[in-house]
Amino acid sequence: MFIIDIEDPLYRIHTLFVMAVVLLGVGCLYKRFRNFISKADGEGFTSSGAS
Repeated sequence: MFIIDIEDPLYRIHTLFVMAVVLLGVGCLYKRFRNFISKADGEGFTSSGAS
């Protein structure tokens, strides 16, 4: 996305908004499926977050 400089401020705002929505979506998906992901890695999920 940022390989070339986006000169129009409207495109910059749009790109920032889209990236924020995508990152929020990825974060929500990770939060929802983190137990499944940790089981697939062979590690148990700990409530303290320590590995």
